[in-house]
Amino acid sequence: ESIAAMSAAPAVQGEEPNEATSGTAAGSASGEPQTRLRGIVWRHRRAALALGFAGVVTLIIVVASLTNSPSPLPVQKDLIAVVPFRVSGADASLAFLGEGMVDLLTTKLTNDGTMQPVDAGSVIAAWHNAGIAANAGASRDVALSVARRLGAEHLLVGSVVGAPAHVVISASLLGVKEGSVSVQASVEGPSDSLTGMIDRLAARLVAQAAGLSERLANQTTTSLRAMRAFLDGRAAYRRGAYRQSLAYFRSALENDPTFAMAGLGLAQTADRVNALSDLSRGLTTAWQYRAELIERDRIYLEALAGPRYPAASGERERLVAWERVVAATPDRAEAWVGLGRQLFYQGTLLGIADAAEQAAASFERARELDDALVSPLQFLVQLGASTGDTAGLRMTAAAYAHLDSIGDLSGFVRWRSAIALGDSARLTSIRRSFSSMPVPSLRTIALSSLFNFIEGRDAERALAALRARTARATDRFDLMLAEHAVALNRGEVRRAQRAIDALGAAQPFSAVPERLRILDVLYAAGDSAAAARSVERIAPHLSTSSTRDSRQTPVMSIDTTLRIEDLCIAGQWHARRGNRLAAARAAASLTMQSSGSGATCAALVEGMLAVRSGAADADSRLARLDSLLLSGAPSEVTAYGNLILARLYAERGNVRRALAAVRRRSYMDTWPPYLAEQVREEGRLAANAGDMDAAADAYRHYLALRANPDSVLRSEVESIRGELQKLTGGP
Repeated sequence: ESIAAMSAAPAVQGEEPNEATSGTAAGSASGEPQTRLRGIVWRHRRAALALGFAGVVTLIIVVASLTNSPSPLPVQKDLIAVVPFRVSGADASLAFLGEGMVDLLTTKLTNDGTMQPVDAGSVIAAWHNAGIAANAGASRDVALSVARRLGAEHLLVGSVVGAPAHVVISASLLGVKEGSVSVQASVEGPSDSLTGMIDRLAARLVAQAAGLSERLANQTTTSLRAMRAFLDGRAAYRRGAYRQSLAYFRSALENDPTFAMAGLGLAQTADRVNALSDLSRGLTTAWQYRAELIERDRIYLEALAGPRYPAASGERERLVAWERVVAATPDRAEAWVGLGRQLFYQGTLLGIADAAEQAAASFERARELDDALVSPLQFLVQLGASTGDTAGLRMTAAAYAHLDSIGDLSGFVRWRSAIALGDSARLTSIRRSFSSMPVPSLRTIALSSLFNFIEGRDAERALAALRARTARATDRFDLMLAEHAVALNRGEVRRAQRAIDALGAAQPFSAVPERLRILDVLYAAGDSAAAARSVERIAPHLSTSSTRDSRQTPVMSIDTTLRIEDLCIAGQWHARRGNRLAAARAAASLTMQSSGSGATCAALVEGMLAVRSGAADADSRLARLDSLLLSGAPSEVTAYGNLILARLYAERGNVRRALAAVRRRSYMDTWPPYLAEQVREEGRLAANAGDMDAAADAYRHYLALRANPDSVLRSEVESIRGELQKLTGGP
C-alpha cells in the first residue's frame, strides 16, 4: 500500500495537506471551496489505500511492469487513460488540479460506466516514471507513450488556466493508435463551482464521444448517469428495442428529472409502442424544460406533442407541424420518419389521395439519411405488403431482419411479410411464438388483422397472448378497448358488451364505457336499453323527461357530465331518435365550447337534425361538417364522424360525396370499433357509384371481419355474401 500511495502522490505535495491551511493561497473568498475539492481528491486517494490485498498485488504488478519493461500492455478496447492536466498561468491555489483531475475524472467516468478508465494511481505512477514534472503537462508523444504502456485505447489530456474568480478547464480525447484528437470540450466558471464544472466537462466529453454535437452536449445534463442512460436509450431506439429504450429514458429522468432531451426521447419511444403513461411523462418533462433544447429539437417536440399542446391538436395541424420539422431539418432522418408516420396513419383520414406514396417517399428519404435506423423499414414492409410488390417486400424485410431480428416489432414484421408472401410454413412457426412475442408486436398484429382484412383468428391469437402478458393499468385499458373492437367487428355483440362491462368495472368513474354503449347502438349493434341508461347518466340535463331514480348513484359527477364527448354522443342519440329539443340543447352547449372538437361535434349534431327535418340549409351544414372533419378533429369523433357524414350525404342523394367521406379513416392508429360498418357502407356506396371492383374489395373486407357473427347479425352477413357473389359471379 505504501508503494501505491507514494507513487500516486503529487511531486509538489508529498503529504496530505492540512485542511486548516490548504486554502490560504487562494484567499479567504475561495479557500473553503478549494479545501472541499482537495478533500474530495484525497478521499479518492484514501479509498485506493483501502483496497484489499488482491488489489494491492495487482497494482504492484502494473507499476512494476511499467517501471521495468519498455513493452506496453495489450490494448484493451474502450480503456481510457486520464493523464494529469497541465496547470499554466493559474493561481497557485489551483495547482492541485494537475493530478487531481486524474482522480476526479476517473471517478466520474468509472461511476458512469460509459468508459473504462485506467486506475488513477497506475496512471500517476506511470506519469512519474516518465519523469514529467508536476503540473507541467507533457508533449503529445510522451502522453501517448504512457497511454500505450497502460494498454489504453484512448487518452484524455487537458489544461487548467485562470484564477479563483474565473477558471477554464479544457480537455481533448485522442485515439492512442492514430494519435489524433477525436473530441474536445471545455468549461469555465468561478473556482467555487469546480465540482459542477467537472461534471459538465465529463458530460460533454461523453456526449461528443457518442456523436452529439458540442452545442447539443452543452444543453444536456450534468449527471453522467443520466447521460449514459440517455445515450443507451437513443441506441436502443435506433435498433428497434423500444421497451429497453423506455427503461433507459426512465432511468435518465430518475437521475435528472429536468433532462429535457431524455423527456423527448421517452415521448418519442412511447409514441412508437402506445405506452401512454410514458408518453405523458415524456411530453410533460420535455415541454416544461424545452428552453434547454436546441431549436431543431423544440420544433420536433412541437410536432410530436401537437402544436396546441397541452390541448389536443387536429391531425391536419399535426401534419403541417411535421412538414415544418422536415423543412427546418431536412438532414434529420427522424424528421422524415415523423412526417411519414403522420401520412401513414392519418393521410387517408385527411383525404390525401396519394398518402401511401408520400409516406413511402418519406421513409425512403429517412433510410438514405440513416440506413441504420430501424423504424422506417417497419413501415416500408407494411406498405410493400399492401401493394403486392413481393420482390420489393423481400428486400425490405431482409434489410429489416439484418438490423433488427429480436426487437419489439420484429415479430410483427416477420408475420406481416409471411402473410403477404404466402409463406404458410413460416407463418405457422411465427404463430407458435406468439406466447413469447413482445407486446408491441402482438398489438400491431391484432391491428393489422383488422385493417388489412387478414384472417381474423390471428387477431384472436394475439389478444390471447396479450391477456397473459399485460400487467400495467394503461396496457390493460388498451387491451379492453382491443377486446371490444375485435369482438364488435367480428359481429360478436354479446362479447363486445362484456368487454364494455369489464372496462366499466376496471374504471368505474370513466365515461368511456358509457360512450361505447351508446355508440355501439348508433353505429353497430348493441343493447338499446343499456345505451338509453348511459345517455341519462352522462347528460341528464339534456332530457326534459328525465326521471332518474334518486336512489341511483350516478356514474358521472355533475362536473363531468358537461364534457364535450359526452354532449357530442348524447346529442347524436337524441337526434337519431327525433328528440329535437334535447339534441338542439346539446348542439347549443357544444357551440359555446372554444375547442375545435366542440365545433365539429356541434356541426355533426346540427347536420343530423337538418337532414332528418329536411331543412333548407341541410346541404350547407353537411358541407361545413365535411370541412371540419377533413381537419382531423382532435376528438373521439374521428372514429365515427365520417361514417355519420357518409350516411347523411347518402340520405341527401349525394353518393359521390358519401363514398369519399366513408373512405376517410385513420389507418392502424387506434382500435377501430366500427370498421366493419364502415367497409360495409363503403361497399354499398361503391356499388351505387358503379365502382364494382372497389365494392367487391370492401365486401370481402367486411366478410373477413365478420367471421363469427352472433345470430342477430347472421342475416346481414349472408346478405353481403350474396351481394359479393353478384358482383364477382362466383361463390
